[in-house]
Amino acid sequence: RNADGTRYRDRFHGMLESLTGARWAYNAPDRESRIQAAWQDGKAFQGNTWYEMWDADDDALVKVTGGHSAIEGKALVSLKPVGKGWVLLLGTLPSEKDMDRILRLVCEKSGVALPQVEGDVMVCPRRGEAGEGLVLVEYGCGEAAVTLDAPMTDLLTGRRLQGKIHLKPYDVLVLQA
Repeated sequence: RNADGTRYRDRFHGMLESLTGARWAYNAPDRESRIQAAWQDGKAFQGNTWYEMWDADDDALVKVTGGHSAIEGKALVSLKPVGKGWVLLLGTLPSEKDMDRILRLVCEKSGVALPQVEGDVMVCPRRGEAGEGLVLVEYGCGEAAVTLDAPMTDLLTGRRLQGKIHLKPYDVLVLQA
């Protein structure tokens, strides 16, 4: 939509296409797993429910490999350079395994180093005037662990932590390096 809330007449995704140079090609529902896709390295990619496909270029991380000849080779996931950063075009609901790979890839591309995690832990790197650190949240109602690369202080308890940290269900830690 444009600033007035109306659709662009020459681009399906309007500003997103202008900003990234991407060109939308097709939309398709698929709850029966008929659309197949693969990463650049050939490993299978599992999408779900709905697919937004783009004309593929060198930025395509995942391409459609099967389903219909009209969509084969179209980009399903792309990482487009914009300004000093990146825009991720995510054309489906990826499996947990594929989403993990996407998140690790964009963190690496952005220079964000994440600790090793076991279980369901949200890791939010933070950096500002007060220094650097991490916010850790166990969200799966289970035991979890995070391995820190360097000693950190939990600002909520004052404890100095290092190495493998065990988290109880719904634990929240605010760590400063």
